[in-house]
Amino acid sequence: MGYDAYSHVIYGIEVDRKILEKTERVRSCNHNIDEKSKFCPECGKPVWVESTVSVLDNLHDDDPYDKGGLSYFVESGDAYNNKNYNFMIGFRLGKTGYNQNRDYVKQPTDTMKEQILDFIRENNLNMTEKDIKMIVYTYHSY
Repeated sequence: MGYDAYSHVIYGIEVDRKILEKTERVRSCNHNIDEKSKFCPECGKPVWVESTVSVLDNLHDDDPYDKGGLSYFVESGDAYNNKNYNFMIGFRLGKTGYNQNRDYVKQPTDTMKEQILDFIRENNLNMTEKDIKMIVYTYHSY
């Protein structure tokens, strides 16, 4: 059994995972029926169902370091499935890995800041430019 640790320097916003999931009312079938009906006469399904949509579906996970674009990061490897952890939405500026003592860190750009602010506006988050920060996440694996 081995041990591995690495760190990410992230520029972005810390977001409570509860606000990243939205419940939407969507059609359960594609049949042409009156939207005021409760059930589809063709297939019997309810016309409307509640569906949970995650804002994260439109973002990269933390792997595409060199691809650019807004990404999400979690505090721990198991955090995606653990409801107690928050997410960072932003850009990875640097990463160190096993047997790597240091790495150069990119400087945040105005374009990065604008993309984060666009994300805040598009998702109606109660945040401003003051909430954008730099943070270091350290991951451990055994």
